[in-house]
Amino acid sequence: MPDRELYDFGQFRLDVKDRQLFRDGQPVHLEPKVFDVLVVFVRNPDQLLKKEQLIKEIDVNSEAVLTRHVSVLRKTLGDGLLNQRKYIKTDWNAGYRFVARVQRVAFDISSDEEARVATVSTGELGIGLKPSSASLSETPSWFRPKRLILLTGTL
Repeated sequence: MPDRELYDFGQFRLDVKDRQLFRDGQPVHLEPKVFDVLVVFVRNPDQLLKKEQLIKEIDVNSEAVLTRHVSVLRKTLGDGLLNQRKYIKTDWNAGYRFVARVQRVAFDISSDEEARVATVSTGELGIGLKPSSASLSETPSWFRPKRLILLTGTL
């Protein structure tokens, strides 16, 4: 199954591949460059991102344009007042820091098609994966995952 590069933070889910942002499961519209800013932030949580680095990475022509994109993003995310920010903090004269807790979701079986592929059944050699939705009804309810999260990498 292809890696969809999904991230969860707060009440949001970001799908980088499909260029979509969801709030509580509902799609949220973002301008393309504002979306690009969010992707850079989410991929680099709690790191100081210098304004010059962001300008270059999202390909905008000035600090004023970057500031506008960050402002639109803050408004979209519902970020609070200056001293109550829960997503994007400004390090004055330096850059921005995405301070929300970000979780990478490596595999999501929320759709019916994906759930059929990941249904669990008992087989000759024990428990295994079988592409059959009928086998799901045979498994105990506590063993039916709605979401499978797989994290890999090094610290």
